[in-house]
Amino acid sequence: MDNTDRYDDRDDVRTNLIEAYDRLISFICKHTDDRFYLDGIQRVSVRSIIAREIVSNMLMHREYANPFPAKLIIEKNRIYTENANKVYRYGQIKADNFTPYPKNPIIANFFANIGRADELGSGVRNLYKYTKIYAGSDPVLFEDDIFKIEIPLEEATEMQTADKPPITADKPPINFVLEEQERLIVDYINKHEAITNANACEILGVKPTRAKEIFRAMVDKNIITAVGERRMRKYILK
Repeated sequence: MDNTDRYDDRDDVRTNLIEAYDRLISFICKHTDDRFYLDGIQRVSVRSIIAREIVSNMLMHREYANPFPAKLIIEKNRIYTENANKVYRYGQIKADNFTPYPKNPIIANFFANIGRADELGSGVRNLYKYTKIYAGSDPVLFEDDIFKIEIPLEEATEMQTADKPPITADKPPINFVLEEQERLIVDYINKHEAITNANACEILGVKPTRAKEIFRAMVDKNIITAVGERRMRKYILK
């Protein structure tokens, strides 16, 4: 981003698909801005939605028999990916002219069941919708033996941007950087004193199983604690 002749930061990901998903999402969140946006009356993290679609596409639709190394590169003006692909059609993919098909249906179903991906075909539609909001222009998705995605990172308009809200209000500051989803949960608790699984699903746009995973991670980090049992369970700041 600052010197294109070298890497400012690099992560060589060689692990299982779930850990790879989390590390790739974290890498994108580390090096890109999260801009304020209201979808109706609900605040959504456009950056997190774009990151989710990029990463799930790389992991679910990769041609794993091909030794070509997948790449996710963040530059000053774009996020760019290259991924080995099993080609069904050649050329650029548009939001209004594509037919979704599963390239690795077992992996796709698994990711959907654990809340890391949505229904087949939603990724392309989400990338076109939210990249337009985030950067003011469309993404480029090109299908060939190497599948390529390019997300522009130009400045958003003034109506779409704002300073990030503080993580805490009257609570003691947390002395480490929270992931985006964790930060949104902390913001919610600060405003409402507690959060339920249903609340988390609504503000994060995830399924209940994924919300439970996030809560477990935050409990392990001593950020929140659980109160109540089963359907009455809620979480408060520790």
